Amino acid sequence: MITQVDVKGSAPQACGARVIVSKDAMSGTIGGGQLEYRAVELARSWLSAGQGLRRYRDSVALGSRYGQCCGGRVQLLYEMLDHSDLPWVHELQAVAAEGAVFSSLNLEQSTGGRRVCAEDEVPPMPADASVCLHRETLYERLTEQPTTLLLFGAGHVAQALVPRLAGLPFRVNWFDSREAVFQERHTAEATAIPELGADPLYEINCASAGSFYLILTHSHTEDFDILQAILTRNDADWIGLIGSKTKWRRFERRLDVRGFSHKQIASVHCPIGLPGMIGKQPQIIAASVVAQLLLARTSTGSGRTSSALNEQENYCDV
Repeated sequence: MITQVDVKGSAPQACGARVIVSKDAMSGTIGGGQLEYRAVELARSWLSAGQGLRRYRDSVALGSRYGQCCGGRVQLLYEMLDHSDLPWVHELQAVAAEGAVFSSLNLEQSTGGRRVCAEDEVPPMPADASVCLHRETLYERLTEQPTTLLLFGAGHVAQALVPRLAGLPFRVNWFDSREAVFQERHTAEATAIPELGADPLYEINCASAGSFYLILTHSHTEDFDILQAILTRNDADWIGLIGSKTKWRRFERRLDVRGFSHKQIASVHCPIGLPGMIGKQPQIIAASVVAQLLLARTSTGSGRTSSALNEQENYCDV
């Protein structure tokens, strides 16, 4: 197991980038290029020899050693794992499932695995990193808390969007009020399967505070009812509504008449997607919305990144 545990200057990946290496396979990445190629080569030479250091750290100047244009310096931690490591692996797996999300590893010890640690033990960690090295102890965030995304509608854009959310930090709850729709198009690659015949208003009532909402239904009436219910809760971190500028102007007027504040109305992203993305094909809209969701997740407050997000037209999902 090769983990990037420290970075100085520019590097292809953040701290926590990791690759798992066996004799004939690998999973993950520390950024590709010569850095990864040489690291994997070294790990495999140890595996083939059947011996080697159980734990080894290497400080690599990317420019002078491997000619990579990043030019920074990274520190890689190599760990030889065998069956003796299974107990701590299983322990961390169990506590991570229960919500404990940090571990520590004392690098001054040549053997021994990670232990669970409390969040208040962990020094400040960069936002884009999952590990930090402090006084010869490696701290790691075991799991990333996903953002709950309630997705309403299982039409063409939703069908294109959901597979693109695979591997991203979102927990997708997918609903469609219709009893049967596009069932033949759902595949094993999807990160969620829509709950057909769902009651959208009930699902909104059961949602947790700070959820993201994306409204992509086949009906303007249903879109409005869903949006009104979300705004009435007044605790969403992000709201997206598919549609044109004309549709949004109508919705704005209706929301204003019903007494919603200017701030509440302005929190809705409609049309959805990033500005400058040309095309109304479902795949293009989906790619743009994924980028928008990721930007919203890293921003503060309601997740609004720019008023310019409303400049793109979308067609209504069916």
